[in-house]
Amino acid sequence: MTRIQVALTGLLGGVLFLSIALFRYEMLFRFPAGTYLFPLCILLGFSALYTGIGLLFRWDRFRLFVFILMVEGLTWGFIFDAGRSRSTNGLGHFLGSCVYRGRGYGLLQNDAIQVNPALSRYDPRLIYRLKPGQGHFRNLEFSTSLRINSRGLRDDEASLHQPELIVLGDSFSMGWGVEQEETFPQLLEHHTGRKVLNAGISSYGTAREYLLLQELDRSHCGTLVIQYCDNDLSENMVYRHTGTLDYSRSRYQQTVRMNTVNRWLFPFKLSFLVLQRLEYLIENQLASRPPGSSHSGKGVTPAGDGQNQHLDHFIPILKKIRKVYAGPIVVTELSSHGIQSCLSAGLRMRLREAALSGIYYCDLSGHLSTEDYFRIDGHLNPEGHRKVAFWLGEFIRQLPPGF
Repeated sequence: MTRIQVALTGLLGGVLFLSIALFRYEMLFRFPAGTYLFPLCILLGFSALYTGIGLLFRWDRFRLFVFILMVEGLTWGFIFDAGRSRSTNGLGHFLGSCVYRGRGYGLLQNDAIQVNPALSRYDPRLIYRLKPGQGHFRNLEFSTSLRINSRGLRDDEASLHQPELIVLGDSFSMGWGVEQEETFPQLLEHHTGRKVLNAGISSYGTAREYLLLQELDRSHCGTLVIQYCDNDLSENMVYRHTGTLDYSRSRYQQTVRMNTVNRWLFPFKLSFLVLQRLEYLIENQLASRPPGSSHSGKGVTPAGDGQNQHLDHFIPILKKIRKVYAGPIVVTELSSHGIQSCLSAGLRMRLREAALSGIYYCDLSGHLSTEDYFRIDGHLNPEGHRKVAFWLGEFIRQLPPGF
């Protein structure tokens, strides 16, 4: 074969392997070997691609490989430094956000506690629970310890028995990125003087929070806090329409395998993340949308339909919660970087329409600033948790007595 033929073969082989990794990665993760096959496709794909480019332009392939890997290594160092430092490194935080959050699916550079097999396990009713015991959870901007009680909640064993206040929520309530004593439910306990149970579990929507509440001791609960997040919508929608969560063990295992690769660093991972980002931008650019439509993803929901959508699926589950808990309920919203859904705008009106009383909305948005969130990750930092605990505690203190 001529040099050109070998170069073209390398380019085509590279495109084939990278296409599998880019568009058919879910197929690979159906099998346990997919944890290794996926990064192998990336490694083989870029090796073949860069070999083909080197031959085509008569470049020294060894020097080309060394140059690319050096650039990747230096970029990773820049990203990790931005994550671990408190400096205002705008470029580092931007690059960190691109590899950490990406497009919300596909390959990333982060760890999700709910699909880390050392920290969580599959549950047929709730999809997963945290594993009881002690553990360690780290990402670009933090490294924290975990103490999980027998119910799979990030709280002590004593808090399971006759808590006076229960906090339902997701990773914001659980305390993603902060130490146990820094979470707002723990601080709320000190602020109110009441026994508080932190029942927040990463990525739980209102539907799973309702199912979890049924398992908890509510006999002495004087107040229930429900922390809503803009990405609760998809889970609530599925549960409202089907009555189930529809998440099999095999599907959960696929996500576990993907998360395992997300935690790894390997050659050409950064190159693939760049390629993945380009594919995402092109896909968005080419996506046909009707005039006047907008894409909100997991961020701010369009004001009209979005408000109705969040409330349409939240209120029916709130009715179910009211049937198992008769005391005062405080609803609040915490989302990534402070981005809010339109839940609060029509909540009071919808509560009146549904004849639901004793339910209050605590708006925390005016008390939080960008400095209260991890710059890359988007979750509340320790200062953010302190503010939430204070203002939520003050709100609870002012609730009407005798409900």
